[in-house]
Amino acid sequence: MKIKKKGFFVGFISFIVIIIALVFIGHEFSISWLTLAYNHQNNESGIYVSIEPLMPVMIALLASLILEYVYVRHNSKKVSNKGI
Repeated sequence: MKIKKKGFFVGFISFIVIIIALVFIGHEFSISWLTLAYNHQNNESGIYVSIEPLMPVMIALLASLILEYVYVRHNSKKVSNKGI
């Protein structure tokens, strides 16, 4: 498998693991900006708003992109040093 394909899988798996960890931490310690659900209901005017904060998604995306970049860069140096 090519290094870039492996890098994609490393990035994708790390994205899933990081987002699960952040949401778990948010629910466990009641950190509102790390949870994936925010509901607001105003009975007087009949307004119901449901917003899912994107902070865990943005943090996980940034971290997985960095991990993928480091993985691909590190392994491409290994391959070029072997002469393959």
